[in-house]
Amino acid sequence: MSMAFFSRKPIEILAEDEVRLKAALGIRPEVYVTVLCAFLVAAALFFLLFFPGLANPGSVVAFRSEPSGAAVSVDGVYAGQTPCDVFTARGGRTITMTMAGFRGGSAALTVESRVFGSLFFPRRGTVRLTLEEESPNAALLEGAREFAAWSFTAEPTEVYQIPLVLSEGAYRSGAGDEAARRGARDILAGAARFTQAKAGMKDLIRAVHLSGNGGNAPSPLSLVSSIQDALSFLQDNPASAAWLAAVLPSEARETALQSGWYAASEQDGPASARLSDIPATETVTLIVEGVTFIRSGDNLWAATTPVTAAQFARFTEANPEWREENASTLAERGLATIDYLVTVEDTRYPAPTVSGVSWYAAEAYCRWLSARLPASLSGWTAALPSEAQWDEAASTAGVEGTGTIWEWCADPYAPFPALGATQTVIAQIGSPEKLVRGANWTRPKRNGQKALSRGSVPPESSTPFVSFRPVLERRK
Repeated sequence: MSMAFFSRKPIEILAEDEVRLKAALGIRPEVYVTVLCAFLVAAALFFLLFFPGLANPGSVVAFRSEPSGAAVSVDGVYAGQTPCDVFTARGGRTITMTMAGFRGGSAALTVESRVFGSLFFPRRGTVRLTLEEESPNAALLEGAREFAAWSFTAEPTEVYQIPLVLSEGAYRSGAGDEAARRGARDILAGAARFTQAKAGMKDLIRAVHLSGNGGNAPSPLSLVSSIQDALSFLQDNPASAAWLAAVLPSEARETALQSGWYAASEQDGPASARLSDIPATETVTLIVEGVTFIRSGDNLWAATTPVTAAQFARFTEANPEWREENASTLAERGLATIDYLVTVEDTRYPAPTVSGVSWYAAEAYCRWLSARLPASLSGWTAALPSEAQWDEAASTAGVEGTGTIWEWCADPYAPFPALGATQTVIAQIGSPEKLVRGANWTRPKRNGQKALSRGSVPPESSTPFVSFRPVLERRK
């Protein structure tokens, strides 16, 4: 390598390399360059220190609520969820905070601003609101509804988590009198009907502890009380053994399955109707709009078969909005899916059976049929059967096809319906999916027989594997 590279020889500037500024408008270069630099510095300081406050005047407002998690709106526009810090424009503003299960809170706020340094040191303010629960346990009930909806999702993974909505509702409801605590226990019992995964069990247990301690961290005394409530619940519900066997970890599940408690519950619990167990009874039938009904009990008539395509066509002729060509309109309204009334060739159920019928369409058919009942059935109404009514119909001689296709029921679906809960709580929690019964080909034989199975389908679904069978019941 040449040592010339490291040479300290001075660099010679030639005359032709020099740049000399000329005067502008008679102003010497050293004057206008100084003025230009000063202007650029001043402009930079202006845009950093003054312009933000002039162009966008306002303050950063900290929104807080008790309990936290309320939706914040500023002048009717959603701004975030408490706790949150939001830049709010200067002037009079109306702040509202809302949360499911709580009465909304509002406040008037005059937002001021700072001109100098607002980009780095904005003016700050705080709005705090305490929300009042709409009624005792309203927040817990709202959490139970969300808990029921989340129960239809898969078990969480590292990238997919399920929020602890039930225990969050228990925390928000907080303490109450003895009546409120009893109501909380009823709601938790209703939520237990949807606990079919380990994540759900974790949320349920946490909710029980929080509810038993007024929303606070569990104390030794509250833990004992919660354990007592849990044991009492398990003891009072014969289906608890099957429930625990479904949600416990694998090792504990095997222990539960081999226990005498589980064997007793299987023997003594409510059994599903089986096709080979249908007793013979006196046959009394009637026909309404082509549908043959058979007397199934003192307060029940059951259609002998699922509704056929021809019978459903009578309904669509009288109600054009439910015709197949209106499937897209029904789908937009959330009353069906785009495959409404589409059929498939399948030998597992009779060809004449109408399929691709949503729960809403089946319910509309029943309302139409009710208006056409003969005068001799005054005080009766056509409806989709409850699960109990469907089981009663399936056990009636002359009722056919109960194992050949899924059939809509009126009940909201719960994975463990046998777990004790009040009818009021069951109705309040509801379910995002409806119960379907039948389709015994979906289940393996048990004790040499095929039990009529149960499942869940969203009410707007128009799957070709679901039909319906109306019943006549005394008007309530």
